[in-house]
Amino acid sequence: MNTFRFAAPHQGVFDTQPDPTPGEGELLVSIRRLGLCGSDLKTYTGMNPMVEFPIVPGHEIGAEIVDVGRNVPAWYHKGRRGTVIPYSSCGECPACRNGRVNTCANNRTLGVGRDGAARPLMTVHHADFVLGDGLTFDQLALVEPMSVATHAACQAGEANGRAVLLFGFGLIGIGIMKELQRRGATVIVTDISPAKLELARVMGANHTVPVDGERFADQVRDVSGSWGPEVCIDAVGADEVVTMCLETVCVSGRVVFLGYHAGTVAFNTKPIVSKELTVCGTRNALREDFEQTIRSLPAAFPDTTQLVSSRFEFAAMDEAFDFWKRNRTDVIKLLIDFPSVLK
Repeated sequence: MNTFRFAAPHQGVFDTQPDPTPGEGELLVSIRRLGLCGSDLKTYTGMNPMVEFPIVPGHEIGAEIVDVGRNVPAWYHKGRRGTVIPYSSCGECPACRNGRVNTCANNRTLGVGRDGAARPLMTVHHADFVLGDGLTFDQLALVEPMSVATHAACQAGEANGRAVLLFGFGLIGIGIMKELQRRGATVIVTDISPAKLELARVMGANHTVPVDGERFADQVRDVSGSWGPEVCIDAVGADEVVTMCLETVCVSGRVVFLGYHAGTVAFNTKPIVSKELTVCGTRNALREDFEQTIRSLPAAFPDTTQLVSSRFEFAAMDEAFDFWKRNRTDVIKLLIDFPSVLK
């Protein structure tokens, strides 16, 4: 089979590998749809510090089972479709022992710490395959980033009746908004892109505020209440957003950081102390987040066309990354289409 890998930054190549066979407890799955993630783009540009080259990218997967190995539960059988939990867990670190396997200290995510899914076939342990027969392959490829959004929304704490200020309206930001609204929150979306603010309005944001507006803080207070939002979520990863979150959130509020920051961020701890803020991070997702996302995604996104900026055939993956690099601010999600290998 042909496999796409990055030999080095900006160097995507195809090579031929033997078709894999499933081992003990494993499934052989056909990749039918692959979503490209921001971490994949950083790998392409050489800006992903967690990647060693060469690497096969890809971890947002819509797949179908084509074969099963020994000792696999009977409900995993040929033709069933689903997605893959792309993270690994060691079972020994403090996070794993506390049931927080999403943030395992030794995690190696597909396409980042180990070869990913940019290939027609791959093997996966059945425990890492989440069934989703009722979803399209496009929807299944969106489950992983939407599960990250679901987990982030959980980190925001109690949502019902609360005002949440969400910085960033990429795909995960969209998922955070939908999940928080499902939980009863009022969501205020802010972004530097007018096009994304318009998309937020179309997709049902309770309020939108331009992040670079002169009256940003006043506008946020106008729509959230005079004390400001109870929760701020950084889904951007820009240095200035850290300060904006700490300054804007209300007294005794909560700040959740999702976006990775490229360098060291300097900020004053005074807002954290004087307002007694709760500040936390959010990373990856748990299996229950995947299962919740599969249940809620069809109602939240019955039509995925608003989320899919463009799609490419597997043979054109290098073109997809070049397109994304040239159109970075306008892309929500790129999908890669694979043909079925089922007979």
